[in-house]
Amino acid sequence: ACEPLVYPGLLSLARTLGRPCAPVTADGGGMRPDALDALCRAGAPGLIYLNPTIGNPTTITLSAERRRDILAVAGRHGVPILEDDPYTPLAADPPPPLAADPGDAQVWHVHTLAKCLTPGLRLAFVVAPSAEARAGLTAPLRALSLMPAPLMAALLSNWIRDGVARDILDGVRAEAAQRPALARALLPQAKAHPNGLHLWLPMPDGLDRHRLSERARANGLAVTPSDAFAADATPVDAVRVSLGAVPERARLEGALAMLAGLLEDADAAQAATG
Repeated sequence: ACEPLVYPGLLSLARTLGRPCAPVTADGGGMRPDALDALCRAGAPGLIYLNPTIGNPTTITLSAERRRDILAVAGRHGVPILEDDPYTPLAADPPPPLAADPGDAQVWHVHTLAKCLTPGLRLAFVVAPSAEARAGLTAPLRALSLMPAPLMAALLSNWIRDGVARDILDGVRAEAAQRPALARALLPQAKAHPNGLHLWLPMPDGLDRHRLSERARANGLAVTPSDAFAADATPVDAVRVSLGAVPERARLEGALAMLAGLLEDADAAQAATG
């Protein structure tokens, strides 16, 4: 069970495992607990997937109340939760992770450092709901990969102990506090978290996400149509825009201004033919 718009890695993993993804109705606050409860009553899913803070791609952060309600549903129906939480260190004042107070629910908390420190560190920490559950995870992990890359693990451990990780995080957070404001100034229709490194850009009425993506690519820009994130067969007309891939803020500003121009041109063309 997941939101209708979800991290593409989950969709790819589900296809590989031959598991269907059941989209749960969401609103402006994220996954709706009543819709999740209805799904569980109809036939409990094997897992609930959540990306609760600065969600990818929608940028939505679940409130503390929404998290408690989802935990209650999961606990009542005995469905475990996978809490994918890469962005919490960037948020200024996020609600506590679901794993911090799970109640009767079984929560697996996964936190990668690729988003908050550097994409080159392909390491993640997992908090298991119990020692028994942890043993059930570590055995197949060892069978598949034996261990994480030792050099990366040693580097990261030293960074954490020496304070380097904190210094890098502070720098990323400072930059992440600037880029969404820049994006909203140029693309006021976009949905962005004040401390996020991506935004969600709905298309104006009549404009097609694929056409915009093609025109952006022709101008050296890359945006991702909503199809990549859709857990159902009816993706909305929107695109995801990364704010973190360009190192220099001035270059990002130029790229966003170009994207805004492409939207205006497409809007004007649509009005002329409409």
